[in-house]
Amino acid sequence: MENNIKSAWKEFANISIIFRDIVNKTCRSNSAEDSDTMNRLTIAQAKVANYIFEHSTEDIMLKDIASNVKVTPGAASQMVDYLVKKGLVIRKTNENDRRAVIISLSDKGKENINSAREIFGTITDEIFEGVSQDDEEAFVRVLKHAYACLIEKRNQLEKQ
Repeated sequence: MENNIKSAWKEFANISIIFRDIVNKTCRSNSAEDSDTMNRLTIAQAKVANYIFEHSTEDIMLKDIASNVKVTPGAASQMVDYLVKKGLVIRKTNENDRRAVIISLSDKGKENINSAREIFGTITDEIFEGVSQDDEEAFVRVLKHAYACLIEKRNQLEKQ
């Protein structure tokens, strides 16, 4: 069993790379300018944009991004700067605390995230077409287990 798991884990890593390539190529063919902007984001920058998207009803500050995306405040600031430069994110002064800056997605950023999520969903549906409900549930259960173990391992390493 151990060799099967190791082999499957390697395949999973390869799948993630291939999946990103497919999503990038699909995005490019759908909307050249906007998707090109999204394709030029690093995974960490895309995570930042996605975090802002998912918390769009909240006042988001750099410290929130840094702690939730697991990067330093300096790295979070650089990523936000890049996203601002690309027109995906807006910085504005907090009306209650002029020292604080609130970060939100621009309309272009929202459109790009929505488009990327739609493409991601379509490709995911195609990949898992024909997979039985039992296999789907087992797959999700195993991924959740792996995710929980990885989070625990990361937390242990952060405490060292």
